[in-house]
Amino acid sequence: MLLVGGVVFTGGELLLAPIHSAYLAGVLLFLIGAGFTAWSANSNASLQLAAPDHLRGRVIGLYFYAFNGTGAIAGIMTGWLCDVGGTELAFVFSGILGLVATVGAALTLGWTPRLVPRRRATEPRHA
Repeated sequence: MLLVGGVVFTGGELLLAPIHSAYLAGVLLFLIGAGFTAWSANSNASLQLAAPDHLRGRVIGLYFYAFNGTGAIAGIMTGWLCDVGGTELAFVFSGILGLVATVGAALTLGWTPRLVPRRRATEPRHA
């Protein structure tokens, strides 16, 4: 669910970049919000469950520091991207960066892309 939320969140940002319809943007923003909520809730829960009891408060403190503490720099970068190329550039940049991070996290967690579909064991093999 963590990775699905990340893909919905960041993929929605990519889809939102060229949209000029307020209604379609509203639908996409709802999906982006749902993806962000799924990602953030699952990442927080994963950290709390993985941390030892005696370090849980410190781990969550560092998590929130990294999560909220980088907001000021990210806000400046987003403002600069909007100034240079408009909101389209900001959404495309954040969407691509987020998808790369999501794929990196998936690979770190052991996901392997399957380019060739696997056969089921019940399917007969032909010569």
